[in-house]
Amino acid sequence: MDTVFEIICFRYLATGETSKSLHYQFRMGSSTVRDIVYETCNVMWNELKATELPTLTHDSFKEVAIGFAQHWHFPHILGAIDGKHIKIECPPKSGSAYYNYKQTFSIVLQGVWDAQCNFILVDVGDFGRHSDGGVLKHSSFGRALYSNSLPIPLDESICGSDPLPYIFLGDEAYPLL
Repeated sequence: MDTVFEIICFRYLATGETSKSLHYQFRMGSSTVRDIVYETCNVMWNELKATELPTLTHDSFKEVAIGFAQHWHFPHILGAIDGKHIKIECPPKSGSAYYNYKQTFSIVLQGVWDAQCNFILVDVGDFGRHSDGGVLKHSSFGRALYSNSLPIPLDESICGSDPLPYIFLGDEAYPLL
């Protein structure tokens, strides 16, 4: 990968500058900048996803829960979930799909974090008009969660209590998880 391409991509990701702004700085076409960012992000994702966001297993969920219990004294937590709107320029012919409650255009990044605030699941790209609960419902994570196909540990007792389920923590925008 060309170092200039990496610099353009990292500048875009770190600063939130538009491709129009970067095309002036690097003296190349705006669509070229967009293509560079897209291709560089794809290469980074394909190279890093197996090590940085591996597929979650029963054991990895248990490790996350142990981390929450040890670090935050909050047992049976499989992760903390939230969404973040990322401002974008309105895509052509998109109508109000990306228009959000903050009266800007955005896509939504939904993440699940472990006890050390590391991403363990990420979903990016849902329409800005969707609520956090709506994004969850449309995401591959949400579909797996609602269909009971995630490798979530079975209910266990805590300090002699009746068995309790493992859960995800989220704010009021999320349904009971």
